[in-house]
Amino acid sequence: MTTAASRYKAQVWGKQANALGAPAYRITLRSRTGEGLAWNLGKDQGADGGERFWTADEVAEMVPMLASRNARGNDVYVTPIDPDFHYVLLDDLHRDGLDRLLEDGYDPCWVGLSSADNYQAVLKIPVGPDGKTPAEQSLLNTYMRELNVSYGGDEKISAVIHPFRTAGFRNKKTGRGDVETKIEIAIPRVSERAVRDIETRRRPPEDRGYGGTIFAGADQRETTWAPITGPIREPERAAKGRPPRVYVPSDDPDTAHRAYAEGVQRYLGLARKMNWEIDLSAIDFNVAAEMG
Repeated sequence: MTTAASRYKAQVWGKQANALGAPAYRITLRSRTGEGLAWNLGKDQGADGGERFWTADEVAEMVPMLASRNARGNDVYVTPIDPDFHYVLLDDLHRDGLDRLLEDGYDPCWVGLSSADNYQAVLKIPVGPDGKTPAEQSLLNTYMRELNVSYGGDEKISAVIHPFRTAGFRNKKTGRGDVETKIEIAIPRVSERAVRDIETRRRPPEDRGYGGTIFAGADQRETTWAPITGPIREPERAAKGRPPRVYVPSDDPDTAHRAYAEGVQRYLGLARKMNWEIDLSAIDFNVAAEMG
């Protein structure tokens, strides 16, 4: 018998699924009691013993079972499975980082509040013309890590095919208050800002107009750089240890110079934090593009 609570969860899931728009999903349960094991519901359930994925309607039909498992201490996660789109997750965002992400025009298709001041945001990006090749996956993995570091998300996140919380179910992780994951944003859309970022990275270095990738791997040669002076910093944000915003400059040349310096400092900080090679021409290009 379907309960009112299950109907509510199915309705909330419908809103999340509509925003994501994937043809299929992986559903994963993670126990927060005992050894905390994860259970992929489709493992060995597909044709020839492979993995089975679930349509949005099939997930909705599973809601009563998922709700029962959630009540017994299991978190419920969803992973979009889509040959045509990437779903880039920014995890463990605080409100400040989410606000900056929105201000910078990234337009996530879904944002969920999973506990007090803890958000997940998903950016939808079309797959490149060659499909989900290893090179494409590597590019998106690096891009996702950059975004998480830039906006105060999970610095350890590593794979773009990544589970995130299913809206309407409770957060069973210790210390998170057993709260329901609420939908903050659910809009079926592609992140055009992220599309531009990725299209730039897909082009050969000689065609990018700035001499190379934004950040190269740490195993490549180191590049020397000169210190930049005069950054703009908001005292309140700096006191909280949060990355400063890059202010949109006015026509005043001193203001523009300081805004440019701040942008360079932000990229340099990201590169040092992730132990990447520093490419000053790439940084110059991206700061200039951000300043418009």
